Amino acid sequence: MSDVMTYSKRTASGLEEALRTVLLDADNKVPAEALRIVGAISDGAIIEQGSNANGDWVRYANGTQICTGSVTISFVSTDSYVASTATFPAVFISPPVVVSGTYQGAGNGSASDAAPPNATSCLICVSPTRGITFGSDSTREYTYIAIGKWK
Repeated sequence: MSDVMTYSKRTASGLEEALRTVLLDADNKVPAEALRIVGAISDGAIIEQGSNANGDWVRYANGTQICTGSVTISFVSTDSYVASTATFPAVFISPPVVVSGTYQGAGNGSASDAAPPNATSCLICVSPTRGITFGSDSTREYTYIAIGKWK
């Protein structure tokens, strides 16, 4: 049996059903017509989101896609620059705009930048912000966000 929500309105002759909607179908799943998360599809509703080993993504009805992820970068104290490829969790139709994060810890900081991306990946480039070398041999995680179009 389905779970149904009913909204009623008061009229001169008593209560009348104004709206009846199915919450769960016979298989205890939300019906497809009830899955719009934000507004009407033409107004930019989220129509897909997911995650995989490369990160998370959200796709909007207007074609916008946002991907977030991270890369782990290892370096030694004598490195002045290191880079690692970040593969997006979902493919864009053209290169997105990518912004990467920074790291600050124990007085040793580093800045990262995303080299020109393509539709599937970008290069996260890291350099120290204090002095001319990294503070110590280390492995750190750098996050990024990529915004572009999926359709």
